[in-house]
Amino acid sequence: MSRAQELLAEAFGGQARWRWEKAGAYPDDERNPRSAAGLDHLAEYVVSLSDTDERVRELATLAVNLEANVAHFGRRARHRISRFRFNDPDEDCDTFLSRLVPVVVEDRVEMRTLSGVLDREARHGTEAAE
Repeated sequence: MSRAQELLAEAFGGQARWRWEKAGAYPDDERNPRSAAGLDHLAEYVVSLSDTDERVRELATLAVNLEANVAHFGRRARHRISRFRFNDPDEDCDTFLSRLVPVVVEDRVEMRTLSGVLDREARHGTEAAE
């Protein structure tokens, strides 16, 4: 197990703790504890994978900052993670993780675009080609 996997699991576990709090605030809504338990399971699942799993490697590259000791997800990914098993009690960890990677990529592109990095890289690439 890699440090990146531990950080990803901690991020999923943190979201699970938030859902458990919501479960206490809304005791008549079975979706919150279901989602919280699912997120706990997702955290365990990520740790159980090989550190050579392509999804783990992609998420480590895109969402994990080892120096800061944190996994950070963008807006879309955070929303998807927060809704894991919320409406679908049978949502599969493996399928969810596979679907999460492209969302993390989209968030990363959005952040780089908003910060102007992609524009600068595009101009730099154009200048180098001339």
